[in-house]
Amino acid sequence: MDKRSDIVDRIGVAGYAGVSYLSGLVLIFFAAVVRHTHAAGAAGVPLIAGGLFAVLAPFIWRGSRWAFIGTFAVSLVAAFLVVSQSPTDWWIAVPFPLVFGLLTAITMIKGPRSGDTVRSGDMISKAYAALVYLYSFVAVFLWPTSVTTVRMGVDPWGYTEPRHAHYVVLFGFVLGALSISIWQGRLWAMLLAFGLTLAHWLALATLVASFWTDPWYAAAPAVSAILTALFLAKGVHAKGA
Repeated sequence: MDKRSDIVDRIGVAGYAGVSYLSGLVLIFFAAVVRHTHAAGAAGVPLIAGGLFAVLAPFIWRGSRWAFIGTFAVSLVAAFLVVSQSPTDWWIAVPFPLVFGLLTAITMIKGPRSGDTVRSGDMISKAYAALVYLYSFVAVFLWPTSVTTVRMGVDPWGYTEPRHAHYVVLFGFVLGALSISIWQGRLWAMLLAFGLTLAHWLALATLVASFWTDPWYAAAPAVSAILTALFLAKGVHAKGA
């Protein structure tokens, strides 16, 4: 396989992984919203499907054929469950297997090489990347509840009106994209992830005091800072050795 073909295949696989990851974020956000309504029982399918898309996305990124097929199978089963339970909602569920079926067919035909073809960092950067990736989904899932809590507090600027809540999906997607560079050992990505998690926490904590000690929002920037410091210390030690 020549270099140009390899780049084209890499773009296709990366696009598939991106679609799977974004779909996971959207479904988890949808499940988080639905679970606070009278239709809370309907949150199960999108929550499980979104979680599986999240798990499979990194393997798709690596070019694993089983992950291509698995993602399509998950979308097909999820669509069947939604349509069987609520036929009028077919227009929400059916596009997922159609899109993933097309992406699976294209990537299988192109025959991408299996294995991680991108630069990989050390254990600290890998652990950091995994935690950032996980946190992106936790933040998206918790945000609808957080917005409701903030609305009951003092919010003079209307910063967290529910109509803006879906922007957290974009926030999660940016964190997920950063996890790739963090995995590769990029310091700038680590610092940016720390800044985003810190801003995310402060945006809530300055409006409602209970968020100062929230175990998820408070821990994220703290762990991010610790891992970044460890990565820098290791780099300094390696240069001095």
